[in-house]
Amino acid sequence: MATLFDSLPACGTAAVTLADILSEVAGRLRGIPDRWVKAEVAEVKANANGHTYMQLIQKDGEGPSSAVVAMVRAVVWRSSVGILEEFRKVTGSPLSRG
Repeated sequence: MATLFDSLPACGTAAVTLADILSEVAGRLRGIPDRWVKAEVAEVKANANGHTYMQLIQKDGEGPSSAVVAMVRAVVWRSSVGILEEFRKVTGSPLSRG
């Protein structure tokens, strides 16, 4: 039976550091223009410090048998909290789970 590790390069192959990977991801994201993201809010928590923490997911369909195919944690920093009011104006409802 194949495992996740079968597709990895053999030991002894030069490894890439976490910092290198994150730097590459950040560089690629800088090239993407600003846009709205369509996702389901799986979790949302407004913290006393003014930040709002979320977990966003995308499923492969609808209903109880649909599987999560993408997931990311996100933060709306206190200094950008106005975007939540913009979201409410555009959608007609506050940011909430579901």
